[in-house]
Amino acid sequence: MTKIENATTANFECTSSSQVQYAFLDSGVGGLPYLQFLCKKHPASSCLYVADTKHFPYGEKTKEEVIHFSKEIVQKIIEVASPSVIIIACNTMTVCALDVLRHTFDIPFVGTVPAIKTAANLTQSKNIALIGTKRTVEDEYIRKMNCDLAQGCSLFHSDEGELVKDIEEGLAFAPIKEQIDRVLAIVKSFERHNCDTLILGCTHFLHLRSAFIEAGKQCTPTINIVDSLEGVVKQALRLSPCKNNVVPPAPCRAFYASGIESIQDLEKYDEYSLHSGLKLLKDLSLTSILKSMYQH
Repeated sequence: MTKIENATTANFECTSSSQVQYAFLDSGVGGLPYLQFLCKKHPASSCLYVADTKHFPYGEKTKEEVIHFSKEIVQKIIEVASPSVIIIACNTMTVCALDVLRHTFDIPFVGTVPAIKTAANLTQSKNIALIGTKRTVEDEYIRKMNCDLAQGCSLFHSDEGELVKDIEEGLAFAPIKEQIDRVLAIVKSFERHNCDTLILGCTHFLHLRSAFIEAGKQCTPTINIVDSLEGVVKQALRLSPCKNNVVPPAPCRAFYASGIESIQDLEKYDEYSLHSGLKLLKDLSLTSILKSMYQH
């Protein structure tokens, strides 16, 4: 198990402009596939991933709570890391709080909204499925997106908050058959609506993308799977092209979870951080977390 570094003795002075270019924020591990995709495209990119696990899951919070928690953690990220761009790698946080964040903080944000436009361009039946948290799928923001971007299409949605919790607890590391068994009934439930396209409307679901694709093939008609991964990363790189300036000894690749309270939590997020090529860190101060990356 990865050692959680104590950064209080680090001598490195945090220079945010050289350390963190991209900051990813989610209530848990959902945004990790977005970070992984960006790092695959640009191996020298410097990234900080923040999981606000103290308040997980955001999908069960009120809109006011989501806004409050989002502003609180974004303020901390900006104060200690001053990233070039913040990727809100959480659909619930995006639909509830993105506009407020953009008006509150003088920094570019990239949100993750369900890929309704992509689905509308792909569907042949004009019947689209959307799964996400209750807070996301029932938000007025989604209704407006559907009206603006998918005219002529019917949108059917399902609250799959329990699946989000299963993924947070480690379903992403289960055998593929177990993953398919878990999502098959969800996907097949849209057959009765003649849906041929399913939007993964929660970033957590991308951990099971292969399972969803296989489940979709078992439906009649085949249900194609779409997500926002490529579009979100493309927008982040457009707003802040990768500097490719590696700071010794390596680019910043840090994972911080705000609510590690047990050895079980530690082991869980250790596994996720290792799988993503990140260093799991925990401290009362994000400044100390960033400094600790330079300890050996």
